[in-house]
Amino acid sequence: MKKILTMITALLLSITLVACTKDGNTEDLKDALDRLDLAVTDANNVKASFELTTDLAHGAKAVWTSNNTKVAEIKDRKGTIYAIIEQPLHSEGEKTVDLVATVTLGKLKEDKKFTIKVPSLPEDLRVISNIQALRALEIGGKDQPTTIPVKLENVTIVGIDDDAYYVTDGTDVTLVFTTPVGLEVGDKGTLIGDAAIYYDAFQVSNAGFVVKEVDQPVTAKEISLKTYNFLDVNISTDAGKQKVKEAKSSSELLQLVKFTARVVMRPDFTGGANYITTLVGTDESGKYNPDANFVLSYYKQKNHEKLADYNGKVVTITATVRELRDNRALTTGVSKPVFSFSIQKIEAPQAIDDAGKYLADYGFTLSTVNFPKNDTIKLPAEGLAYKTPITWELVNAADSKYIDLATGKVTVEDGIRAEVKLKGTMTLGANTVTKEFTVYVGDYVTITLDKLEENINKAVRFKGVVTQLRVSKTDVEFYIQDEKGGVYANYIATSKTGEIKVGDELEIVATIEKNHLGYKFVGKNTVSVKKVSSAKVVTPIALTEETYVASTVGKLVDVTGILTQASDSEKDRNFIVTVGEKSYKVYVLADEVTSLRLLAGKTVKITAVLGSYNSNLQLVPIQSNQIIDMTPKA
Repeated sequence: MKKILTMITALLLSITLVACTKDGNTEDLKDALDRLDLAVTDANNVKASFELTTDLAHGAKAVWTSNNTKVAEIKDRKGTIYAIIEQPLHSEGEKTVDLVATVTLGKLKEDKKFTIKVPSLPEDLRVISNIQALRALEIGGKDQPTTIPVKLENVTIVGIDDDAYYVTDGTDVTLVFTTPVGLEVGDKGTLIGDAAIYYDAFQVSNAGFVVKEVDQPVTAKEISLKTYNFLDVNISTDAGKQKVKEAKSSSELLQLVKFTARVVMRPDFTGGANYITTLVGTDESGKYNPDANFVLSYYKQKNHEKLADYNGKVVTITATVRELRDNRALTTGVSKPVFSFSIQKIEAPQAIDDAGKYLADYGFTLSTVNFPKNDTIKLPAEGLAYKTPITWELVNAADSKYIDLATGKVTVEDGIRAEVKLKGTMTLGANTVTKEFTVYVGDYVTITLDKLEENINKAVRFKGVVTQLRVSKTDVEFYIQDEKGGVYANYIATSKTGEIKVGDELEIVATIEKNHLGYKFVGKNTVSVKKVSSAKVVTPIALTEETYVASTVGKLVDVTGILTQASDSEKDRNFIVTVGEKSYKVYVLADEVTSLRLLAGKTVKITAVLGSYNSNLQLVPIQSNQIIDMTPKA
């Protein structure tokens, strides 16, 4: 009898569980509803379309509706549901929209309502006729706004990246620096956003795109990569600077393009892993020269990583022209103007040949060139991809006392930091290349921070006190100065720095780098960071017209004056502090703009490092407490 009762109980429990699973569990439904949220940063200021979640916890499903489909329309794009946002006209004012998710779990059903506010379009919105009119706007110069709200109709999306997209008016193409949510190549419609300039190039940011038509044809322009070869342009000259600047607004260059090239990976490039994938075109003789006539693949595009599979092969590429940077880092100590292309399509890969194998191995390099103590150097004997043989020799045979090529043994002499030059030669058939490398044997030289220029691209040791500091989850940025000078440090891993504070005296071993504007910095090529002492006080330099020069870059300064924003834009990070007849530029963090706008017109004291952003010398406070309201209290 007991056994029968146990069986009946188990059967009833099983039936109950099946029913609960089929009909839904109230607690699970409640949990799914609690977890459901909107993918927006600020529900009270929604300007761009966003994705709506339909697959919820515990297998629950959500179906969405909107009470104002003119402003927030629910659309299905290839199985993904979006709220498509179209801002109302300025005369119509802000709109409040209710988005309702009807959530079902089994037979259970419950609604959850979200309320968003969509601001009206700016009163000063400019309706522009085409992309050329966009590039004619007066932005970013002296006494000019840094952004202008614009509306551009009848444009078609021709390319999509992870962080941006590209539109054409049928003649020109421009970059839209906004994450492309719910958009596809071939969508045609209206673009609304802020016209802006980034590294001398026009773009639209903070944008919304209202789709009017879909699946519109897009045609790429057939080009030769020779047209995009700016490697020989000398940007230290006015003519070179002007040529590069004009290229950044060129109707001829900034297009959706199609071309044939070889994919060549360049691990010897020093700009980091995102900047080693090149597309090499043919020269006048029909050959592929990997050190000329190439562009980079932009890394925030889904096809970027796929290119590595075609290393050495000839492929046909359809791409949008992402950008031209003045000084993209190439091999050690070499920075030149280089275009980056966003690879929209890869087609027709050809079979690898000997020329391709040679190019695939062309980027051989040394993993370590600094040997502060006795060690062993690893000289690659073959290429990474196709094992093309590499031979090594000393440029100066007498340097064999420092490096034994037969064994790789590195021997340091006390008190000497020797520069040993090595040649590596790689040959495959008729193709050969010889590269020269400098290896440093001996302890690092200690310098003061007025000796940065003469140590560019060299690893050195120096000490200084941290004057500004900002820490993220992965890395830190700070300014450090000694009695002679200052230097900016960025992208240094927190695992390398440990916990550091303003006022800490640090001993750093790092490679001194220099950008195209001449400003020195240290970054990812930092060997070590060691705290020497703490609570050091650095007295700021009183800012005057005489101190507001490049020689003061990296040093802590202070100034008291009237604060104004450079433009009326709510997002403009550029401010000006005025003392009498003198004005000084201030560039602040994006999350400080709102609070600083409240100080406009007031007297403030700014204690910050004199740094740089793009081509502008300016105060760069990276902590909110560096700007103090000095207005007398009533």
